[in-house]
Amino acid sequence: MATLRLAFLGTPRFAERILRALLASQHKVAAVYCQPPRPACRGHKPQASAVERAAAEAGLAPFMPQQPDDAEPESFASLGLAAAGVGSYGPILPRAMP
Repeated sequence: MATLRLAFLGTPRFAERILRALLASQHKVAAVYCQPPRPACRGHKPQASAVERAAAEAGLAPFMPQQPDDAEPESFASLGLAAAGVGSYGPILPRAMP
């Protein structure tokens, strides 16, 4: 089976499980996209998402566009991906992104 170059887009704990499975597979996760940290808990301090933490543990710096249109479809296309997996990313992706 060929190794695929992938991107993953997700944010909550549900999506973290998918990302970890992809990271454990034979495929290469080249990019991770997630929502930026949001205020949470007492004090409303920004909290990293489950996907952001999992990506950091894997040595990947996730892309966290403030708005879906900020994702820069050109840079996404330049990653040379075979596929992109989406697991509860949040916003609707721009048509130009995939």
